[in-house]
Parts: sequence; C-alpha cells; structure tokens
Amino acid sequence: MKKTILTTMLGLGLAHLASADTIYVTGSTAFRTSFVDAVVSKMLESSGTVTALHTGAATSAGFQGATRQSISGNINGVATTIVTFWSGSVEGVQAVVQPTQRIETYLTGSGAALTRTGTSPNYVYTGGTANSSAATAAHAADLAMSDCFQNSTVYTTPALTTGYNVCVIPFKFIASKGAATAGASNNGFNNITPLQAQLLWGSGRVSLSLFTFNSADNKPALPTVNVGKEVFAMGRANTSGTRLVAFAEMGRGALSSTVQYDQSSAGSWTSQGNGGNGASTVASQLTFQGSSTNGYGIGYLGLTDAATAITGGAVELKWNGVSYSPTNVYKGAYSFWAYEHLYANNAASTAALDVAAALATQINAEPGPAGLDATLMNVQRSAEGSLIDLND
Repeated sequence: MKKTILTTMLGLGLAHLASADTIYVTGSTAFRTSFVDAVVSKMLESSGTVTALHTGAATSAGFQGATRQSISGNINGVATTIVTFWSGSVEGVQAVVQPTQRIETYLTGSGAALTRTGTSPNYVYTGGTANSSAATAAHAADLAMSDCFQNSTVYTTPALTTGYNVCVIPFKFIASKGAATAGASNNGFNNITPLQAQLLWGSGRVSLSLFTFNSADNKPALPTVNVGKEVFAMGRANTSGTRLVAFAEMGRGALSSTVQYDQSSAGSWTSQGNGGNGASTVASQLTFQGSSTNGYGIGYLGLTDAATAITGGAVELKWNGVSYSPTNVYKGAYSFWAYEHLYANNAASTAALDVAAALATQINAEPGPAGLDATLMNVQRSAEGSLIDLND
C-alpha cells in the first residue's frame, strides 16, 4: 500500500511539473522586503536561476521595496511566477477574504536574470528589469501577507481556512530629523509613552513641551500659532496593518479614527484627517528638518522603512522607555510587535497552497530584515496590542 501511495504521489508530482504556476500575492508593505528574500531563496534552492521585473528603481533597494514585482523561477521543482502588489495588511486580508470585491492589478511581463549576493538579512540584488510603466492586469489575490490577525480587521467573514504565523514583525516610533536637539534647551526627546501616543494621535498635534518636559516649549494659546513648538502625528492610511498594530499597541483601539499630518520639505503641515501616507512617504517626510520654526513629527514604521528614515537623519524613539533590539523583543521588554501572517484565499488552487506552505517554511527559517524568528520568543500574545505572557 505504501508503494502504491508513493507511486501515485510521484505521478501527481510529475504531472504538476509539466505546468507553470502564477501566484498572485498582496498585503503588507512592511514585510515585502523579507517576502521577496524568501521567494528568491526558495527559487535559488530549487533551480539556481531567477528572473525579475519590478516597478522600483534599478537598484537592490528598488527591487525589494517596489510596489509591484514579478519573480520567476522554480519552487519545489515547479516553474512558478510570483507576482505581487503591496497594498497594505488590511487590504491584503480583504483581498483574500473578498476576492471578487477587492481586485488588484499585477505586472504581466517578464524580466531579466536576477543575481543575489550576500547573506540574510543583508542580501544585495543586481540585474532584473526595472520598469515603472510596465503593463498590468487585474486579478484576484491567491495569498496575502498581513501584520494582523484576520479577527483584528473588519473582514472577519468568511474565516480563512489556511493561514500561517511565519515570524514576529517589530515596529518603531520615529521622530523627524532634529528631534534629538529640539526645544528651548536643545535637549530634545527620544522616547514616547502609550499615554503620549494616545494624546498625539487623538488630537493630531500637541505641545512640544509634552515631550521635552520644559514649559519654555509650551505652544501658545489660540489664536496665536507657533508650529515650531508643536509635535505632529504622522502615519499610514486605515488599510495599513502597521497603523492597526500601532493604534492597538498604544491603546487607542486598532480600528480607531485619528488625525494625521503631511509635512512638506519646506516645513508646512497639512491635515490628512483620518487619512495617511504610504510607508516610504512617511519615512521620507521624517527626514525633513524639524526646527523651532517648523515643529516636529512622529510616525510609526516597520524595521526596513524605519532604517531608511534613520539613515536620512530621523530619530528612533524608545517605546515606553525601552529601546528596540531583537533581544528586548524576544524577552518581552519591547512590546511594539505583532505576528506576521501568510493567508490564502479559501478558493486558492492546490498550486497556490503548495507555494504558501513552502514560503511559510522559508520565512520561518529566514525572516529577513523586517522580521524576527518566532521560535526564539520567550513571550507570546493573542492579538495586536494584547497582554504579553510567557510562551509556554
């Protein structure tokens, strides 16, 4: 009987090898770099050759951080093309829960050979094809990466039957450039507490003195305005899992509304109401120089986008007095993190489910620059922003 089953499985496997699979993936912008690394690793393991087309700049960071990618190679011996559109974690959940209502557009062309050097999480890519005007076509998503549990979103029905917790994804609060020397005494600020965060994202703008603890930095009473003595809330749209995690973590409520601001390079601020920007835009705006004339902003970002902002001069903030480090996450001291999920559409093909399982295993082993190894966690939680307990 065992021989018969094995023979049948081999026959099915050979039949599968004869066809090429295209898998459509959407979701978390914060995790796209790590996802791309995992896809390429799996393809290199299987065939040693990979081709890629993407919409970003013709650089390693442009490929990894592109909004759309098409990556072709073999996964487990099957010719496979992974096409992506990184929309946001909440939109990703909707795309696999309501595939006929949330249709995304994906690249349709093929690219050139891709070469990778280095080791995880610091891979460097060359080659591929960068084309920001490449043709796209609408398609339902097979898979979605998400920073949040399905039950944390409004898209709870139907329940997804295939999902993996692939790793832990940390986040950071980042202040705009110059925050380290902000205020009348130039002592700046490098920390944000849950209560400060609730106040900031509740009103959108607060007095600088609430962060520097110096009354000389009090903002004047209306109608007098001095934006240089204010701190402005910045952040993502309500389709972002990063925003959902941040609001849950600070205690505002994962799906609560807010007031967030957009900053120009000239230092002016424009209210976005409940809206927000993409991660790369938030990271870029945080590198604009804060000052006693322009005021300062604070945003929330995943690790890769936070690194971009910090490289540009933005200031990493401690969360409730604790600095980010992998060790602090693993032992439960730093709590601004969530689980990264890989979800499948309930109607996904066998080929898509096979790819999901292969990539879940790969990401578990190699969480990349955006994630941390979940097996090293000494603590656990049941939802974004929930209580942290021992992982026993």
